[in-house]
Amino acid sequence: MLSQKIATECLDPSTLEAYVSCRLIPLNKNPGVRPIGVGEVLRRIIGKTIAWSLQNEVQEAAGPLQVSSGLKGGAEAAIHAMRDIFDADTTDAVILVDASNAFNRLNRQVALHNVRYICHPFSQALINTYRVPSRLLIVGGGEIKSLEGTTQGDPLAMQFYALGTNPLLQHLQSRVPEVQQVWLADDATGAGKLDKLKLWWDEVIEEGTKLGYYVNESKSWLILKNPDDLETAQTVFENSSIKITTSGKRHLGAALGSQDFKKEYISEKVEQWMADIVKLSEIAESQPQAAYAAYVHGFQHKFRYFLRTLKDIKEELRPLDDLITNTLIPAIVGFRVSDIDRELFSLPVRLGGMGIEQISSVAEGSMLGESKLQRP
Repeated sequence: MLSQKIATECLDPSTLEAYVSCRLIPLNKNPGVRPIGVGEVLRRIIGKTIAWSLQNEVQEAAGPLQVSSGLKGGAEAAIHAMRDIFDADTTDAVILVDASNAFNRLNRQVALHNVRYICHPFSQALINTYRVPSRLLIVGGGEIKSLEGTTQGDPLAMQFYALGTNPLLQHLQSRVPEVQQVWLADDATGAGKLDKLKLWWDEVIEEGTKLGYYVNESKSWLILKNPDDLETAQTVFENSSIKITTSGKRHLGAALGSQDFKKEYISEKVEQWMADIVKLSEIAESQPQAAYAAYVHGFQHKFRYFLRTLKDIKEELRPLDDLITNTLIPAIVGFRVSDIDRELFSLPVRLGGMGIEQISSVAEGSMLGESKLQRP
């Protein structure tokens, strides 16, 4: 099989040119551009097969601090862990590190060399697909070469990046063990005392550059737990361009910081979602099936992640729940629903319902299961 050969044999790059070539799709990052390489179906199937077959080896090699190696629920575990660390008495602040164009600037040759020692079973597949520059084809006849980093859109890209940055994580852990850190691909988070955080920050910048991890200081944030530490923090980080806040910042889709910031963050999200529900309800007037499918199979999942990563937000979500009950569902089914109807519609389809969950009930269930997410 081709997948077995790619994973175990050293192949001539010329025979894989068509396999590794991709269509280049630029996505708007607001601001900036995220280049996505859309590979052929064969590459995607083979890549997913290899990643699935070697998932245990990759996760063991990447370690528990890098949650982008294929760990199930890794992002949610990172959010809960860092929130608990932030609330601990031994923590002064948390640093959220932003890397500049991270996936495309990873030092490919260094990463391929390191992966041979970090996770040898996975190395041959990466060497075959990344050893030589691949062609990225642009609509209209243009073409550029992919010389560095991973190809975003490649099923092996995330695991490759996780292993490629592993030496940096190991160095930081040995150099500044007092700082507790967790990474989701290029999104690094470190927590601890201010003086130790400054050492950790300097090491991330210096050692990260050697691997192709370039810190964007102006987009990185230091979140202080105690506003009284602001002057001290400004002194400690006086030679840095990192931004400092005493309120909070968005962290992996959730919120990290003060309670006031979390409430503000939640309110903004709810307001945005309510506006989207109103638009979806308008669509449901003429296309109820399309609106129903869009909500159940897409939009509804936004709430689940939000509920699993933030605590005690049931009351903030109540207006959204009321809007779904009084506006969206009637637009889909064509009549006003009673409390009994609402409970029925919240059941899964296999039990005779519509799968339109009551957000308040999901919130209670998420809080009951939160402790399971916090444990490795």
